[in-house]
Amino acid sequence: MQVSPDEPIVKSLIGVVEDRTGVRPKMFGKAAGTDASWLVRDAGIPTVLYGPGDPRLSHTPDEYVELEKVTEAARVFAVLAADVLGIESG
Repeated sequence: MQVSPDEPIVKSLIGVVEDRTGVRPKMFGKAAGTDASWLVRDAGIPTVLYGPGDPRLSHTPDEYVELEKVTEAARVFAVLAADVLGIESG
């Protein structure tokens, strides 16, 4: 699947991550199986993947995520949801 960087969900995620972490997220493709491909291809719903940790370690024998990064991602998810729904997140 591929989603345009001009999609509102992409712009919103970039803005929330940058606002919450002070770092502009790197956008890249990754070969993986997720429900996102179904959402984009079959339902026409622009979809992004985001999560904590080093993507190079995902689904490897030594995979781990620092607790601080899990908390950071949870905050990003909450603010992103509020942003998409048009709710003031403060």
